[in-house]
Amino acid sequence: MSLIIYDWDCTLYPYHYVLHNGYDKPNAEIDDTVFLTKMQQLEDIVTHLLTKTRALGHNFIVTYGPHNSIQDKCYKHFSKQFRSFLDRNALFTTCLRYEYSDRELKEKTMVDMMSFENIDRVCIIGDGHHEHAAGVNFRKYLQNTYNRQIELKRIKMKSACTIDEIIIELTNINNNIEAIVMKHGDVEVLENALLLPNYQF
Repeated sequence: MSLIIYDWDCTLYPYHYVLHNGYDKPNAEIDDTVFLTKMQQLEDIVTHLLTKTRALGHNFIVTYGPHNSIQDKCYKHFSKQFRSFLDRNALFTTCLRYEYSDRELKEKTMVDMMSFENIDRVCIIGDGHHEHAAGVNFRKYLQNTYNRQIELKRIKMKSACTIDEIIIELTNINNNIEAIVMKHGDVEVLENALLLPNYQF
């Protein structure tokens, strides 16, 4: 069974793009048809990707803020249908965001949210080094807890990327995710997912 951990900001959601274009205001009226069209594209690719990884195991989405902050601020850029899809196909957590030690992982991560005894691989998809370092620690925690080897797959996104780059990266990941997750042994794609077609799995 696989545990697939997605970062939210600048991975599944174009945080910097939204921020720099003023779309983050609580009551902002958005009539930018180009932006709305791109957000629909993003919805479609994230839906395909999370559907694939949900079939492989459990989806977790990590973020700086609590789940309700995503609903209040970020969700307004997505359709109601997509929000409902996310709630059905992924668990949100503020955990795994920082480079926790093993002990802190046990206390602060999503350990209490589900049983991990059937997990044999962890996949981290995100743009920052924090979630990747935390993924390494989480793999170590699982190995120590269950006394068995856990495979680690790490896919690095480009930092502070545009919405177009996020769509391309997620499309590349979607096209390769099953091969990456199911490949025997650890996998590291640490340049950025724009270069993913250059890898052989």
